[in-house]
Amino acid sequence: MFDCIGNTADEIAQKLIALKLRGARHAVRFLNPLVRYCLAQLPHIMDANVMTGETLQIVHLDGKSVEIALPRAAMDFLVAFDGGEYPELEMPR
Repeated sequence: MFDCIGNTADEIAQKLIALKLRGARHAVRFLNPLVRYCLAQLPHIMDANVMTGETLQIVHLDGKSVEIALPRAAMDFLVAFDGGEYPELEMPR
């Protein structure tokens, strides 16, 4: 899933822009654009979050939870997005 999104924060941002996946800064669940990407890629999951900033936690329909290490590019994207570097990815207020 992360292999297809990009190797840098800027590449991830461009992919999310192309997919029209916007979000809210400092969100760690559904309103986070990276989480929204993951939910779109994995429709069989119940929930996902990036609360730690270093892992993606996925909750399956049966309630089981799995944590996956985020690639460096995804972590860099989260920091940059929260810092306001990609305003075109922000949802209107």
